[in-house]
Amino acid sequence: MSLVTVVYVPQGMVLSSDSRVIINTSSKINDVVERNTLILSDTVRKVRILGSRYGIAAYGQISIKNLPVMEHLDNFETLCMQFDTKLTQIPELLIEYFTKNFDDVATIFYLCGYQMENGQNIPYVYLVDIKQKLINRINLQNNNISYNVAWGGESEILNRLFSQIKVKVREDWQTLERANVYYEFIDLHQAIELSRYYIDMSARMFALQMKSNHVGGGIKTVVIPKHDAAYLVS
Repeated sequence: MSLVTVVYVPQGMVLSSDSRVIINTSSKINDVVERNTLILSDTVRKVRILGSRYGIAAYGQISIKNLPVMEHLDNFETLCMQFDTKLTQIPELLIEYFTKNFDDVATIFYLCGYQMENGQNIPYVYLVDIKQKLINRINLQNNNISYNVAWGGESEILNRLFSQIKVKVREDWQTLERANVYYEFIDLHQAIELSRYYIDMSARMFALQMKSNHVGGGIKTVVIPKHDAAYLVS
């Protein structure tokens, strides 16, 4: 499994991910089946710059035909993208490339960047589900640009953090509203810190619970500023 986050604010967008890849194994000794999780690598890329102007992150199936998804994206960029390829064209191109060349790919992408429209840089944040052939622009609410965070993969910790919960106080149950972050007022530096913090916190919490080691390794980040070139943060 993987964990990826995308934080989108007025000054730009930030994609972050862990870099762990695991394999589940099982063995049978004296009719007892023992299941184990082995860490294959803590250095696998799950985010990258695409076409020098955009950012993309992958979760779900992150290995196809014994190669990381990001290696296949190198081929995708070479074969399917031109200098003048628009951001709004890429989701369909991704689905076409992966469904045409591979069978039953269960990879989900977050794709984000800016597209010049009527002299303005317009932000786009897409969720692209290859298997379901689903394209969803998540930063548009009621035809207005919105700012928020999204995540995918091993997201139990983040789901709990941002969910409404009820706690018992003496004899009564009290509702605690979900954590509310005003992303429209966050600058790009804070967005970078938040995006990486969500990954780091999740990995640490999983480790403390001794529940899952699916999230870990170094945190990789792609930053897409509104008026500058995309860049990597390790």
